[in-house]
Amino acid sequence: MRKLIAVSILTLLAATTALAHGGHVHNVMGTVKTIQAGQLVVEKTDGAEMTVILNSATKYEKGGQPASHADLVAGARVSVHLANDSKTAVTVKIAAAK
Repeated sequence: MRKLIAVSILTLLAATTALAHGGHVHNVMGTVKTIQAGQLVVEKTDGAEMTVILNSATKYEKGGQPASHADLVAGARVSVHLANDSKTAVTVKIAAAK
């Protein structure tokens, strides 16, 4: 009986932890399609497009070094870390040119 209770509790804790993520998208990888004031459209690796909000708090990196918004160009490969709203970029990592 004790084993059954222990297994039930562990199963419940594991399920709670798995569901705690809440389905938020936190990272987007793909290619820059367009750049406009305050937003970036990324063609994700699955072919879908996603609009990402850029603001004054967004940080940029290129090749592991600090970069700026000016380093974003159409066709660049990016990895974007998003805020909990799944829309606003916290960090945009731009792939270094080959």
